[in-house]
Amino acid sequence: MNKLEKIIKNVKKVNGYNVLSVEIPDTNPGDLRKVWDGLKSRLSPGVAVLGSSGDGKAFLLVGVTDDLTDKFHSGKIIKELAEIVDGKGGGKADLAQAGGNNPKNLDKALNKIYEIVERN
Repeated sequence: MNKLEKIIKNVKKVNGYNVLSVEIPDTNPGDLRKVWDGLKSRLSPGVAVLGSSGDGKAFLLVGVTDDLTDKFHSGKIIKELAEIVDGKGGGKADLAQAGGNNPKNLDKALNKIYEIVERN
């Protein structure tokens, strides 16, 4: 089983949408983007939050499949999640990234996506 197969097993259904929230250890922001590229066609309709940490920093990526960008905006979601890790971020409707100085709160940020999807 490859890395993407293991990651996709973490998908949960929330309000009928596929929601993936997972920490991928020892992964830099560029590699998080590559993982999202490999996942998005298999997640539809869905929202994903991928996280990692290193060198005292937290990294987050929010991806929204094209069929949900009218309902969920990655750039707005990432701003909410970035605050949890004492960071900032931004992006477009379908993809956004953030970095923060508090990797201890990475789990909190990753779990927040379920609440965000549930309230929309």
